[in-house]
Amino acid sequence: MYTIIHGEKILQYKIELDLSGMTYSGSPDSISTSAEERLKWLKNHQSNWFRFRSDSKELMDFGDDFIGDRGDFLSVISGDIVAFGISNLQTSTTSLAFRNLREPAKNIHGVNSKLSFEFFTRELAVDPSQDLVILISEGGPLRPTNGMKVTINIHIRNISTGTYHGMANHDTLVHVLSCSSILWYRYSISIWHQFVGVHCQRIVDDEQSFEFSELLVWDWKTGQKEMHLIDLIASFTFLSDYHVLLALPAIPDTSLSQTPMLVVIDFHKTSTNFTTVLGFSLPEFRRTAHISTLRFHAEVPRVGSSASEQTILNHHHTASNNRVILLSVQRHFSRTRSGVECHASRAAHNQLFLGMHGGSMAPGC
Repeated sequence: MYTIIHGEKILQYKIELDLSGMTYSGSPDSISTSAEERLKWLKNHQSNWFRFRSDSKELMDFGDDFIGDRGDFLSVISGDIVAFGISNLQTSTTSLAFRNLREPAKNIHGVNSKLSFEFFTRELAVDPSQDLVILISEGGPLRPTNGMKVTINIHIRNISTGTYHGMANHDTLVHVLSCSSILWYRYSISIWHQFVGVHCQRIVDDEQSFEFSELLVWDWKTGQKEMHLIDLIASFTFLSDYHVLLALPAIPDTSLSQTPMLVVIDFHKTSTNFTTVLGFSLPEFRRTAHISTLRFHAEVPRVGSSASEQTILNHHHTASNNRVILLSVQRHFSRTRSGVECHASRAAHNQLFLGMHGGSMAPGC
């Protein structure tokens, strides 16, 4: 067996690829490199990660591209794409600049492309492997009065041109939020292949409001709404084509959970109430601790490579089940008059939440 594997570079490459937790998105003939060259690149890539070493560094400045523009700043990083922009509420416009870290910039400011939209953007997300940018805008009055409901528009566009995405049956997905409020909403977007999830959460004193919020999942290609959940949800992220991971806040002074929970649900089988597939308990916090932030951070999984990406680098990416999910927790202790802030983060592999039958997260700070 050793002799066979040692003599076949393609077998060595496939084994190393699996051990590294990566996948190869191109076909065998999509790039003009041998299995030996790919194996060499993969080993070097892994070595750099283990040593946490980079061959280069770059300082990006988008300031000159938005001289004279005023409004709210927008920014997102996904894969090789860095997007930065400004959205103006008064003029109902949005300007976005994109930079591909693996391609030379097209101008002296380091920008590859710049797009403009005729609406005020509240949040955005990008998936470079699908040439996809999703933006959220609000319809109706800018300042809803008590009893009025907010309409959200989910715009599905191309990164390369800013036009509507050719894979989508609908240019814009529209939803009327169920909860009426005079407060601003905070939105978070997560993309997983053909699915997009949007979490709508009210803002109280610039903090997360651990009240009932809305979580929606669409198939953005067909426009079909897969899930509309209203519950006590702090954050979410996708785990697979069927599952999402929810962070549920602790509810003090009630008969409900006194500690935060992480639960896995099947979003295809969930309508108004969710059924837990798996559940994980976070450590019990002190009674004097007030959690002000409980949020997931995770990379968008790549679907593949575009026709223009014909290099070894662009064809290798992290496998979906090897994705790292980061949970950040911000706690406020009221032992003193001014209080004490404590930030904790916990990281876990995507597969942990699908491969276990319940469990407990390790303690934070």
